[in-house]
Amino acid sequence: MKKAIYIVSLFLMLCTSVANGQNVVLNVEFDSTAMCIGRQTRMKLDLELDAGHNVIMPELDSDTVLVPGIEILKAVESKSLVNNGKREKYMQEYLVTSFDSTLYKIPPYKVYVDSVEYISNSPELYVYNVNINTAKMDSIS
Repeated sequence: MKKAIYIVSLFLMLCTSVANGQNVVLNVEFDSTAMCIGRQTRMKLDLELDAGHNVIMPELDSDTVLVPGIEILKAVESKSLVNNGKREKYMQEYLVTSFDSTLYKIPPYKVYVDSVEYISNSPELYVYNVNINTAKMDSIS
């Protein structure tokens, strides 16, 4: 009998944690999936969840390198919104740049909600070069 109660209790706890996990939406994206070398784009980290939870988000600043080749220039914006006391939305935006042309895959970010770890998606950013014909430099001026 005790074993049956234990199994039912364990099952209910697992169902509750799965239901809570479905209420957390975490997304990382760039304004543009491709940019010219040396240009800038914004990276957005969005978290939406039920209100009343303890949230720990990553702290990124202008000294942070996302991956080798992509630098954060500055933290643009950080907001926290509450919708009718039921849902909260956290938004962080960063201005990033790169001086190396390649396809970058950003590693997922970890966010903690009530000590439970949630992992974001892994967005990609393609940085491309502009080809310049140096043999015809006099036609540029």
